[in-house]
Amino acid sequence: MSSTSRLAGRRRFLLRILPASALLATAPAGADWWGRARDAFGGLTGNGESDDLSQGERIDALREALSIATRNATAELGRYNGFWGNPEVRIPLPGLVQTTRDTLDRFGAAGPVDDLHERMNRAAEDAAPQARELFLDAIDDLTLDEAREIIQGPDDAATRHFETRMSDPLAARMEPVIDEALRESGAISAYNDLLAEAEDIPFVADIAFDPVDHVLGYAMTGLFDTLAEEEAQLRADPVGRGTELLERVFGGGE
Repeated sequence: MSSTSRLAGRRRFLLRILPASALLATAPAGADWWGRARDAFGGLTGNGESDDLSQGERIDALREALSIATRNATAELGRYNGFWGNPEVRIPLPGLVQTTRDTLDRFGAAGPVDDLHERMNRAAEDAAPQARELFLDAIDDLTLDEAREIIQGPDDAATRHFETRMSDPLAARMEPVIDEALRESGAISAYNDLLAEAEDIPFVADIAFDPVDHVLGYAMTGLFDTLAEEEAQLRADPVGRGTELLERVFGGGE
């Protein structure tokens, strides 16, 4: 499969952001990120009351919040067991491979498939930190209009902003890392061996798939899902999870 085809096929990413209402129900008083953000960014929209915060400080606060969410998300996924140890983002086996694995397991022969499964997730863990620099660069490049759109947009506005603008460059950055990790870990060799063995088993269907494309698609989905959760948590409690600047901008009194 060509790189162009892979990139074209990766626009299916799912974003499962936590509902803000569920988080705000348990957040401390005054921790409504979006409400305070709209007030704090009044200078950007022309609808807020004047205060001693400059437009530069307001947009710096938004950039800082998004940088914190990005660093947390990439660190969480890039650590050991960031994917493999987390059922929410663990990369699954393709459907037919999983069915074959379950069949082989009845004969005590599922070990090679399980090994391949783990190695695919380890490759995603290796690739996750590659996203950090791209996200941070995009955050630094945020314009006033983009900041306004994020603040005035839906609960997942920042994550969707990045997904729309960064899916292709992110895929291009992560793909070679995943490919190398799969090869160095022996996953590609294990996959080829599995295909060869499957050909000799009459009840096993055709289980061929592209390991790099499969891992990349799910790795990016997991990255955006995790970023969305970090965004939601910062929105619910920017002071408790942020910095002095966030407290000044988003954590004022009632």
